[in-house]
Amino acid sequence: MIKKKLIFFILGIVFLGIFEVSCSINNDDEQITKKSYPLTSFSVIIGDSYYYGEIDQNNHKVEIGAIEDPNTITSVDYTLMSAGTTISPDPLTFVGNWKREQIVTVTTEDNKQTAYSIVLTKYDESLSNENPPKEDFMIAGYVTASWITPETDLEFIKYLDRIFFFGMVPDKDGSFIVPDDYIKTYELVRSKMNKNQEILLTVGSGGDVANMHEMGNDPVKREAYVKKLTVFAKEHDFDGIDIDWETNWKVEPYQYVPTENLKALLKSIKEQMPDDAILTTALGRSRASAQQAYDVRDIVDDVSVMLYGALNNEGLHSPLYSVIENLKNFSSVNYPNNELLVGVPFYGMREDKKTIKYKNIVNNLPPGDTSVSVYDGYSFNSVDDMHEKVRYLINGGYKGVMIWETTQDVPFSHPMSLLSAIYKEVNEIK
Repeated sequence: MIKKKLIFFILGIVFLGIFEVSCSINNDDEQITKKSYPLTSFSVIIGDSYYYGEIDQNNHKVEIGAIEDPNTITSVDYTLMSAGTTISPDPLTFVGNWKREQIVTVTTEDNKQTAYSIVLTKYDESLSNENPPKEDFMIAGYVTASWITPETDLEFIKYLDRIFFFGMVPDKDGSFIVPDDYIKTYELVRSKMNKNQEILLTVGSGGDVANMHEMGNDPVKREAYVKKLTVFAKEHDFDGIDIDWETNWKVEPYQYVPTENLKALLKSIKEQMPDDAILTTALGRSRASAQQAYDVRDIVDDVSVMLYGALNNEGLHSPLYSVIENLKNFSSVNYPNNELLVGVPFYGMREDKKTIKYKNIVNNLPPGDTSVSVYDGYSFNSVDDMHEKVRYLINGGYKGVMIWETTQDVPFSHPMSLLSAIYKEVNEIK
């Protein structure tokens, strides 16, 4: 009897072992099969909610239901087969430009490509932003007075809707001064413009930002400055004034000028300029800057967002996906897209914060390569990047694009011109 029990006990252990191994093998097979698909999950995000797609791996199709209005999509999330697998185009670029069906190509580490179609099954054509109007999309650019020389090719001027004429800042005591050759250079730029273009006098600078704080934080100095500034702007026929309002990063703690002082400065300017004068300000990308933009919205005509000047976690200078992420700060405070000019850089930057003008990069690039965006450690926006960004901004209903800084580009006629890429995208020139 004992022997029989022992035999059954041993057989039971063997059976369980076989069953466990079998299950383990089956589970491993399932995991291997699951991981073998190039695209393993895909979802779109609206606010804090995720809408997961149902993936048909046989037909390489992702179906996402429930969403009628594609303009409500704020981001995407997906997983690929492995870390070395890539997806193109970046699905984030669809945000603001969703169609009923989008196509992406997933490339695995062994260079095999699979095209997936992503379909919004409840898509409502009447709610889409597929063909937004472009006639009001603005191309604005900063032009630095001191960077213009007799050799500067000024052909680019006629392709700008608005010029921010940069180069005026208070002195170290917060007093009004006019730089050498400022008026002469302004008159040269003005002579190249037509009657439909705008030119605004920009006050402020990242370099001499402490001077702005000296003036902006002192009510007496502020009023004295505004009085002389507005008289000068009217005498020289500027179409308006732009305030470049920045944090002073050169001191600790960092000097961030309170919003009430910015409001006081803008209100004083508005009161002393003609009713039809344009008043704008340029602010940073942070949530605090977005709130500041909202707080001055009733005073200014629009706000420029400085989406450049820092590398992201991947060491890239203002790629589109980072721009999209930063712009969420403004949507979070309900600042309207059609009152935002979104900044793009015409220069490269590397991790040690050194910069290089785009025109000094171009001759070192492969001829005609419009996609390369890194040179000698410098990350910059390519021609293709500009097309992609402007397309996104147009479809997102933004007021326009703002360039820092326009003279850093190659001549407009050059095939690698960034301004030309922007202009062609806005005007659908192939």
